[in-house]
Amino acid sequence: MSISLGIYDVFAYVLPGLLYLYFYNEVLKLLHQSYIDINQLKEIGYIFLVGVLAYLVGHLMDFVAHRTWIRLLKPPVVQQEAINIIKEAHPELGIKFEAKDWNVLGTFLRMKSPELSRGMDEPSAIGIMLRNISFGLFLLSIFHFILFFVNSFAFINLALFVFCFAFSLIAFRRSLIFSRRYHIAIFESALAYGNSLDDVLRNARKSNGTTTNKDDASIGANEYQ
Repeated sequence: MSISLGIYDVFAYVLPGLLYLYFYNEVLKLLHQSYIDINQLKEIGYIFLVGVLAYLVGHLMDFVAHRTWIRLLKPPVVQQEAINIIKEAHPELGIKFEAKDWNVLGTFLRMKSPELSRGMDEPSAIGIMLRNISFGLFLLSIFHFILFFVNSFAFINLALFVFCFAFSLIAFRRSLIFSRRYHIAIFESALAYGNSLDDVLRNARKSNGTTTNKDDASIGANEYQ
């Protein structure tokens, strides 16, 4: 794994994972169960362990976020929005890409130009990070809503509930913006090889002398976008 991709992983999963771990820790504290005292996490070994755990939790909770929070909000199809934006900007090109083509095109570009794909990974990673932070803040808003009643209608918990819920929605909307940028970058970069998926794969076969097909090219694409 390259250094740049490692940094993208930190943004995409470790930072939201820390937010998830904080939420779980606060829930354990509320339930009077064993929890981690953050002030005790001073040794490098513990910090590294928390970082690894946050990375794993970030990946797992991204799956949960997709099946719950994201479905609840019913976001627009960013791939189709990206296609529409490019078509409106360049009607003379006769673009024939479809929204579902992003998967194959993204993997093709990764094989064709790793440096280019690493540049496109940045908005993708930020989009994933914001999506997970949105879900984490939503969980925290529920937590403080419950505390509002547990603590005899404490104003601070009501304020934190409103704060977390509002910024959860803001983070989600920002995640859509970066996800849309990622898909726009895929389709625009693919235009250098053709204006349709068939053209891109046909030109790839001509330049490489290989038999690239849609099924082979889809292997390894980012499944989370």
